[in-house]
Amino acid sequence: NLGELLALSDTVYWLVDDKGLQMTQRLYPSLSTQPNRSFGRLCRDVGTRLTQLLNKEKEDLGAGDEKIRKAVWADKEITELIDGIDEVPRSLGNEGQAQFALGYHRGRQQRFNQGQDQNGSGEGGSENSGTGGGESG
Repeated sequence: NLGELLALSDTVYWLVDDKGLQMTQRLYPSLSTQPNRSFGRLCRDVGTRLTQLLNKEKEDLGAGDEKIRKAVWADKEITELIDGIDEVPRSLGNEGQAQFALGYHRGRQQRFNQGQDQNGSGEGGSENSGTGGGESG
């Protein structure tokens, strides 16, 4: 679930125009090895980005409907994923790291596929829920 959460966070970063996904690149190494060190940071940052996005798009009245809808969807999906995490492990062994990576990449691929189905662009940030196989350890 942690890998899926990071993949879903990509959607939020994409919506706020962080096309390089710099936050994801910074958090991936620690989340995949010692998740308890950066889980809180990820949750705080994604929450802040969602709030910024919703406030920014509300100010830009006509242009924000699609982004607002996607942000609300992402918030709902993130909440469901976090609700499914019983415990954030202190560290992940080789098997846990592999499950994290699978969950992350499956979650991203599902969103890319869904984006292609909806608009043909292949850009992330679609409405498909991430149901990859990532386990938290």
